Amino acid sequence: MLQIHRKQEGPPAFIPDFTDPLGLLVHCHRKIDAQFRALEHATRLLRNGNPATAQSAYGAIDAAQAHFAGPGMKHTADEEESLFPRLRHHAGPSEWVVLQALDRLEAQHTLAERLHLDFDVRVDRLKRDEVLSELELDRLERCIGALAGLYGPHMRVEDDVIFPAAARLLPPEELLAVGREMRMRRAAMFAEKHSGS
Repeated sequence: MLQIHRKQEGPPAFIPDFTDPLGLLVHCHRKIDAQFRALEHATRLLRNGNPATAQSAYGAIDAAQAHFAGPGMKHTADEEESLFPRLRHHAGPSEWVVLQALDRLEAQHTLAERLHLDFDVRVDRLKRDEVLSELELDRLERCIGALAGLYGPHMRVEDDVIFPAAARLLPPEELLAVGREMRMRRAAMFAEKHSGS
């Protein structure tokens, strides 16, 4: 059975805004953690085979898929287009740990794209009007487990290495620029959602 062992934290006292882009990126990680916990719970419900709880399980799966395809993609763009290039520019040769971590994280983003495609295919093939077979559930759990296994260590490196380095190395105006770009990405996503495109 799928087991996701991440520390479950209570809700934060406040949600950072775009003037605190690093805090907002950490907050995004907690939301991703919550999606994986919801997926773990959903697979348990589906494995029980109770039609009364199946709808709730599929709702959680669909919500996670939508989160990964929307806010999750914006989060990756926040890092790859706004934060990582600035950090590379300001990190000198003595920051080799940070620079190597950035290379690994970007490679993991590429792997995550492939795993998300697999997850999307798996979710789109679910037979929602009947009890899923053990084989289908095993495949779904393996797919979710692969994503969770990638995201857990990935987010810890960002939280423990990359974001503290960015706070130390980036001038305040650069951090504010990261926040402005993050806000613009979400404004564009909101506009697309409400324009029907």
